[in-house]
Parts: sequence; C-alpha cells; structure tokens
Amino acid sequence: MKNMIYFHKNSKFAGASKYRNYNLTTAHAEHFNKTNEEIKNIMDSENLSKEEKVIKLKEYLHGEPKQETVEPAIESKPEIINPIKTNIQNIRKTVCTLANKINQKLKDLSASFKKAWQLIKNKVIQSKITGVTFGNTQKILSRLTRYTHKEVTAELIREPENKYDINAIAVTVSVKESKAVKIGYLPRDLAQYLSKILDKGLTLKTTFKGITGGNTNIDDYYYGALVEIEF
Repeated sequence: MKNMIYFHKNSKFAGASKYRNYNLTTAHAEHFNKTNEEIKNIMDSENLSKEEKVIKLKEYLHGEPKQETVEPAIESKPEIINPIKTNIQNIRKTVCTLANKINQKLKDLSASFKKAWQLIKNKVIQSKITGVTFGNTQKILSRLTRYTHKEVTAELIREPENKYDINAIAVTVSVKESKAVKIGYLPRDLAQYLSKILDKGLTLKTTFKGITGGNTNIDDYYYGALVEIEF
C-alpha cells in the first residue's frame, strides 16, 4: 500500500516541487507522517515568532545548529629591530648633536665633528660630581662608603628649568631599592654637551664608580664621587 505525504502549507518546503507527493511504503509513511505532524505543530504555534519557528524547524529537522567555526586571527609578526643598526643611528645622532654644540664655540664645523667623533670614539667618560658640599650631601656620601660601587645605582636627571644653568644635569643615586637622592651635578663644561644628547631622547648609561676624599688631609677632606658615562 502506498501513501501520499504532504507537508504543511506554511512549511518552507511546501512550495518546493521535490518535496511534493512522495510515493512511500507504509513504514516510511508512518515515519514521515509523524515528522509532518511535528512540523505542523511548530508552524501553527501562536507562542512562537516567525524567527523562533525557523529556529525550531532547523533544530527538529537537523538537530542542534552547528556552531560556526571561527578561524583564529593570524597575529602579525612583531617588527624585528636590528640592534646594530639602531646603535649606529644613535651614535650618528649623538655625534651630530655634540658637533653642533661644539661648533657654537669653535665656529668650525669640520673641527667640531672631529672633536665630537673623538669623544664618542672613547665611548666612556669618567667625571667627578660637583656641588657635593651643599646641604646634607656630605652625610649622604659618607653613608655610601659602606657599600661597594656595584651596589650603588646612578642616574642622570636633566634640569632644564635650573635657574643657574639651563644645561644642568643632576646626578642621583640609590642603594638597592631605596629612594634615589641627589648628590650633585655634572661639571658645566660636560653638561653643556651631554644635555643636548639627553634632550634628544638618547640614553647615556651611567655607572657609579665610587667615593673619593674623606681623609684628614685638608686637601682631601671633603667627600666626592665619580661616575662613568657610556655612549
């Protein structure tokens, strides 16, 4: 015996010719009649909106809707910075800055560049710190004698608003994680050049080299300090 199966008139399949008038056996007919009844119940429901009916039909006919797979975003590779190239650029920038400053006195650009290259070629400048007799600096320097120079961290701080010297570069020190304190300034003749480098945003590595003085000899009575500046 053959049965004729029809989908509900509101079903999205009703208008598709390939779903009309299936000629099926009784076993198949019972199965699809049950399916057809469920579809009819969903479409006739007054408690469901049109969108909800579509979702229900999809769930009934195809099971739970598949979750769309989202392709992971491809992370852009970070820009590889060439440290050698960057260092060369910084050196050239430093030389130009120094040469321009030196040229203000020499009035000879060629000679100024030669002097600037000589300073950079040496790579390291060791300098004493000035202004160590002001305030409580002597007490601070006295305390620093308890530590090795490797335990003390030094840093250069620009002071463009300094009323005594617009090129002023202060020197601060700290031991381990203690608060940094000012112990003086770089000499004026050095600060006038290095201030331009710091103002350009370039870094000058500074190392504390130790305490001087503190002797009973009148010529070496006051404590002093030395720093090493690396380009």
